[in-house]
Formats: sequence, C-alpha cells, structure tokens
Amino acid sequence: MNHCSYGGLSDGVWWLGSSALGPTSPGPVETPAPRCLLDILSSTQKGIPFDGPFAGTRDSSRVKKVVWVQGKCSPFGLMPVRRLDATILSRSVFGKRMDGGALPWVCRQLTLGEVLQICDLPADLAQSVPSCSPADYASLPMVVTPPTKLLLPMCRLIVENLIGKEFPTPQSSRKVSFSDKIKVIPWVWAVSAETSGSGLDNEPAVRPLICFENEEGDGRQKAAKDDDAGVDYLLWDNPFWDHLRQLGRSLEFIQGAKTAVVGRARVPLLTALREWILRLWRRTVYLSLQRYLKLTYYNHRTGCDWQADVEAGIDCLSRVAGSDFWDWCQGSRLFFWRWPLPQRVWARDGLPVFVSGDLPHYRVPQGPERDGSVRSAVARKLGKFVDRGYLSAGSVSSLVSFFSVPKGEADVRVVFDGTKSGLNNSLWSPTFILPTVDSVLPMLEPGSWQADIDVSEMFYNYMLDPAIRPFCGVDV
Repeated sequence: MNHCSYGGLSDGVWWLGSSALGPTSPGPVETPAPRCLLDILSSTQKGIPFDGPFAGTRDSSRVKKVVWVQGKCSPFGLMPVRRLDATILSRSVFGKRMDGGALPWVCRQLTLGEVLQICDLPADLAQSVPSCSPADYASLPMVVTPPTKLLLPMCRLIVENLIGKEFPTPQSSRKVSFSDKIKVIPWVWAVSAETSGSGLDNEPAVRPLICFENEEGDGRQKAAKDDDAGVDYLLWDNPFWDHLRQLGRSLEFIQGAKTAVVGRARVPLLTALREWILRLWRRTVYLSLQRYLKLTYYNHRTGCDWQADVEAGIDCLSRVAGSDFWDWCQGSRLFFWRWPLPQRVWARDGLPVFVSGDLPHYRVPQGPERDGSVRSAVARKLGKFVDRGYLSAGSVSSLVSFFSVPKGEADVRVVFDGTKSGLNNSLWSPTFILPTVDSVLPMLEPGSWQADIDVSEMFYNYMLDPAIRPFCGVDV
C-alpha cells in the first residue's frame, strides 16, 4: 500500500494483512486534489537562503514521487520516509522577498511537527513528544509504524468482513444479521494480492464500504438548533429497542414493551426507567456531598470555608432537584467537592482573574434591539438566565454590553462583550493555543466521519470570580 495513493505525503510502502480479510487489501482512494510537502511546510521557520534557480510548480504527475533539486527535497513532491533528516526547500518569511512579492526559498530540515503531519498526526502532538534531533526522526514510533491514512481503509475492510458475517446470539441458536441496518457504498477499492512483486493489481476490484443509514428528516441534519427545541424521544428510544432485537428478543416481546405502561401514573416503560435513573442520580449526588462535608469538617463545622461549602452545596442540590432527565431546568453548577483539592476552591467560587490595570466604570445603558422578534427572543433568553441563577441582583460598578446572533431557526445566542466596556483591557491571561482545522486535516481522508458536540449553557456552568463580578453587570 503506497502512502501517497491514500493522500499521504511520503513515499513509504507498507504491506498490511489480516486473517479476517483473506486475499484482499484496500486499493488507492481518489483524493480531491494531489497533496505535496508544500501543504504542511511552515513559512515561519528560518533556513539558509537558496540561491540556485528554482521555479517549481504543483504538478499532479510530480507529487506522487520524491523530487530532488540540487540535492534538496523539493516541496512539490513527496518526502522520503527513510530520509526524514534530508534538507528540504521551503518558503520563509525570514529573508528578502523575490520578484513579484513571493517569499524566498530557504534550505532547512523538517521540524518535529511537520514530521508528525507526514505521519498523518496533528502537529500539536509535538508538544507531548520528547524533543529530538532530525537524525532521530527515523526511530520515532509513529515513523516506523504504518500511517493513519493506511490503517483506516484497512480497518474499514476488517469491520465490513466481520459485520457482514452472521453469528449466533447467547440467548438462542438463531443467527442474527445486521445487513438490514447497513447501507453499502461501492467506492472503496480493494486490490487483489495474488500477484507477485508488489502485490498490486492494475485492475482493482471494487469492494463495498459500509455506513449506517441516517433517515432523512429525522432532525439530525442541522448542527445548530434552538435551545428550547423539544427532545425527539424516538432518536433515543429506537436504539434501545433495536438492541433488544439484536439480543434475540422477538418482535412480539418488543412491541409489548413499547406499549406497556407502569405505575399509578401509567407512564411508558422507558419514561419510568428514566425517572428511576434520575432519582438514583440525585441520591448519589446528595450522598457524595454529605460524605465530603463529614470527612472535611468532622470536628470543626465553623468558619468561612464551612459556610461557603454549605451554601454552594445547597445551591448545587437545588439545581439537581429541579432538573429532569433531559435538561437542567434550574441551571447547572460545578460539583466542586468532586474536583481535586488544589482546584476545589476555584471550582466552587470561580477561577481567580488577573487584573493588570484599572477596572472600568462603564455605565452606558444597553440599546434595544431594532427587530421586534429578536428583541422578544433576547428578553426570553435573559429571563431564562435569571430564572436559572446565571444572573442575580447585586452591587454593580460597571456594565458589560451584549449582542445577539441568530441560532437555529427562531432562536438567538446572547454574546456578552467585555471589550466595549474596557474590561478586557484591564485583565491578563496566559497565552494558550487552541487546535485549528489544520490540526485535523492531516488525519482526514475521503469517507472520514466528523462530529460536532454542542453543550448548551456550558460556559454558564462555571462561577465568575467574586472580585470581578461587580464589573460584569448586565442591563436587563
């Protein structure tokens, strides 16, 4: 299996096999556009100026092999996997620009982050890998093992062969097949391995790729939804009943369980099960807080810490008692007693904020929304924040403005702005790096799945530093 045939950036060739596959192996996957080293090389690295003539261009026929220019590896080709310490040509912002304003070419070696990207890993992992010289790149574990872009097609075929087979269930000798829940997409190649030499066939045979069907119109196509949108219980109930069917339960048994009602209120079976789980969870939270208070304040139930822990614990329990299985109806808050001791006070009271200047005294009233529907949506959102305890009455020294952005079909997202009031200019925070889309792209290939998880009201789950609260007033 050639790495470059699967969208890789090296000339490496691996032979992968499995007893679950038989004499087949995945073949080349068509990539949207040929990739070359230039796609990952950073222009912020220094190097020795390259004075020789070089006018390389991206050519699909050249990016499938290693290209050398006066003993240097061209950025418009592949990287030799056995010579990761070789000198490469790269653009660099350090140097005199060329005619036309283009960045100059320099000679340098790969950085550890670039080596990881060649291995189909995020460059951010370089922070967790011990520093090493370019001469040691070839001995890194991620270099000597097959890259991710080769392992993924292999895993697909293994899963396909395993799921496609029938197997007996523990409850009965009847065989169960999952073929009715699988949609076959015939565009992943698998080439015959019966030929000699490299094991590749010039005319590969088509092997199907499986994926689970997603019924159209089930509400899962849109990532952003209204915060107050109701829960589609069928999306949660149907997998439960499907699991019973896979365990060998008859259709009559499942249909009877679906229509069964329990208790004096005669609620559906799964609703009763969720109510029982909710009660069990509430009791577990209460007992964990009780145990923490007994162990921490066994002989001295006085003082500021005791009072603060009790008040915060009562607030947490009231939110737990007011919640249901699907939503925090009374708002949420961190269960501070479950946090490690060094961060426990921060989880209870809020992370201390570093003040680097004079705090503002911004008193400009909040302007109304021009659109009536948006104004009503913002009013409902602020009222919800007050009802759930995210906003409370108190002494205000300065205001922060807010604005709304559309969310879903008829909802808005309220964004509190600390820049306009000057609050952000008075605070200091350490530098931190967030992953970008460039951290994910090297690991993707045609057919990869991605997920977006949106936790509603997550930021309001954290308490604000008491010292900074008076300067974060909201004009409601």
